[in-house]
Amino acid sequence: MKKYLIKFIELGIHPKTSLERSRRIRFANSMSLMGILTSILFLLIFFFTQWSDLIGFIIGITVVSTFVPPILNFYQKTTLSRVVFVLAAAFDVILLTLYFGPKLHIQYFLFALTGYPLILFGKELKKWKYLLSSLMLVFYILLYFYFIKNRPFISIDVNDDTFLLIDCLIFLLIYALYFFFERETDYYSNHLSLKTQQLEEKNIELEQFASIASHDLHEPLRTVDNFVEIIKEEYHDDSNENAKEYFHFIHDALKRMQDMIDNLLEYTRLGKGKQFEVTDINKVLDEVQLDLHNLIQNKKVIINCTVMPQIFGLKSELKQVFQNLISNGIKFQDNTKPPELWITDHYDANSWIFCIADNGIGIDHKKHHEIFQMFNKLHSDKLYKGQGIGLAFCKKIIELHQGKIWVESEKGMGSRFYFSINKNLTNEEKAR
Repeated sequence: MKKYLIKFIELGIHPKTSLERSRRIRFANSMSLMGILTSILFLLIFFFTQWSDLIGFIIGITVVSTFVPPILNFYQKTTLSRVVFVLAAAFDVILLTLYFGPKLHIQYFLFALTGYPLILFGKELKKWKYLLSSLMLVFYILLYFYFIKNRPFISIDVNDDTFLLIDCLIFLLIYALYFFFERETDYYSNHLSLKTQQLEEKNIELEQFASIASHDLHEPLRTVDNFVEIIKEEYHDDSNENAKEYFHFIHDALKRMQDMIDNLLEYTRLGKGKQFEVTDINKVLDEVQLDLHNLIQNKKVIINCTVMPQIFGLKSELKQVFQNLISNGIKFQDNTKPPELWITDHYDANSWIFCIADNGIGIDHKKHHEIFQMFNKLHSDKLYKGQGIGLAFCKKIIELHQGKIWVESEKGMGSRFYFSINKNLTNEEKAR
């Protein structure tokens, strides 16, 4: 029996269904099952109280309509299924109320239904889910005014025991709403915790792999470099310009390979074993400008900076973000004018938002997402030297601060790099 109940509740769920969507489908199917059982219970009441055959027919309609959503789920019409579920449930309540009248309190089921659209659709349907929810209240008001001037279709005598039973069913339905929702939420949370744990384990494995790979790759590179030096000394010929150029290319390629390995290892270790601390961004920028002093002087860079806030974050990593973005703003210029940068900030309810703007060569809007990928370069080394890792580092550091980084730029119009830092970070949140 339990196996068939599980199959019923999971109608419409397939391997590619997202966890969040699966949760809502299971919830809808669970409530449909609850509706079917409730309708059957009403049929039993009809049978033992010997109400008219018409009443049995009306309740039979509610049983049939409650089966429609699971059938739609079976055919993968999951969103339509949930819409039909809400409307069918409202239809059943209205139909039963019109026939039996307000004395049975069936109309109060509409109050339980007001919360269903918000739970069943989450981010789906947008404003339509609020309309569906509001409709339940509208239906209740219409029924109230209808019975001021009209009588129910069927006049029946109801004893106190029947009143109590129906009121208990209403409370049972409301309880079922929260029970099934809580059950699916717990399932979702446990599944998410398991996935988070698995992700953390994979990250640890990745870091170990990067560390081992870095060590193992460095050794053969050093061996190659040493043998190249031996060959260079044994076959040294100052007159052979081609040989000099070839050796230069080999050394340069080995150096780039070693740097890439070191950078990859550094990337995997960003933020490891560190805690967030109060960080004065004004002091961070002073340190960055001191580190870049010679470059700023040689390029005659103009840096305009507003007074910055104190924030909670990883100080050395945030310094790396500012240094990378400022260095890029200085480097990517066409040399027709002195580089000029503007560093500003603002904030909203949840984040600090920083902007570093420059008057450089700009970035084609089609390339805005590519620039944050590891080892992705838009220009050759002949034009602008670099390994294409700086912005990838920035992206990971900002993500450690639960923020985002993005760029607004057009080719030849300069660039504006924005990044946000969550204002609600605490010492308990260690960077991973």
